Amino acid sequence: ASWSFDPKGLLAAAGVNPAFRDSAQAGLSAAIAAGLRPRIHEAYRTPERSADLYKLYKQGGAKAAPAWKSLHNFGLAMDVYLYDTKGRWVMEKTHKGWYAEYKKLAAILKTESLEWGGPIADSVHFEYHPKWPGLVGGPLLDRTRTWALGTAAAVDNAAQASTVDWVQFFWWE
Repeated sequence: ASWSFDPKGLLAAAGVNPAFRDSAQAGLSAAIAAGLRPRIHEAYRTPERSADLYKLYKQGGAKAAPAWKSLHNFGLAMDVYLYDTKGRWVMEKTHKGWYAEYKKLAAILKTESLEWGGPIADSVHFEYHPKWPGLVGGPLLDRTRTWALGTAAAVDNAAQASTVDWVQFFWWE
């Protein structure tokens, strides 16, 4: 049977940016063709879930950013686990050479404008932003979100409608 990188349909969630979805699907398909076994663990994340994960992180859990400080909240990031041929998660505690495997995945996904969290000790994290290299920090997200909210409000007031989605402005920016 062929390997599925998204058996739970996480890229199909309503909160996922369509351009990110396309890039993620292309990149993960290329990774499978190159012999890797990637699987999406999480993509879109509500701000409430981020807040909960951040609390756990502060208590010694897995790395997580606060609400609205992660591209997961904007549908522009995913966490991808690699698996070995026996279906076991490839991770530091169980697999020698695990980091090199994630570096291979990162190199493939980079061709689809997906930046790797490895340099910040988040080896399963990938962000989509084709306009600049590197990872995105909270202050930039704050500024862009504030701009998007204001722009959506101005458009909404001009249109006298309440259907303007500020996230679309964020994605565009």
